[in-house]
Amino acid sequence: MPANHSQTYKLNDVSTANRMKLVLMLYDGAIRFLREARNRIELNDAPGRSAYLSKALRIVGQLHGSLNQTEGGEIAVQLDRLYSFINVQISRANVTGKAVHVENSWGISTANFLAGVNQ
Repeated sequence: MPANHSQTYKLNDVSTANRMKLVLMLYDGAIRFLREARNRIELNDAPGRSAYLSKALRIVGQLHGSLNQTEGGEIAVQLDRLYSFINVQISRANVTGKAVHVENSWGISTANFLAGVNQ
C-alpha cells in the first residue's frame, strides 16, 4: 500500500497508462537519473553516481527487453543498437567516473528527441 497520495497517484498513473505513455515515462526517468548521475560525478560522489547510473541502466534494460523484433521492423533494430550503445556507455561511466560517458549514453539530445516524438 502506498505511503502517501503522491505515490498512489504515480502508481495509478502507471497502471492505467497506454504503452506509448509508459515508454515516455521510462525515457523521462532515465534522463532524470542520468542527469543526476552527471551531477554526482561532478561532486565526486561515487556511491551516488553508481546508484543513479544503476537506476538508469535498469530502465534501459526494461526498454531493451520490451522491443518486439518481429513486429518492430527497422525501428526495433535501430532501438536495439541504441539501447546496446547506451548500456555500454552507462557501464563505462560507472567504472571510470567520467561524465563524458553519461553524456554519450543518451547523447542527452537523443533521449530528448525520442521522449518528444509523441508529444
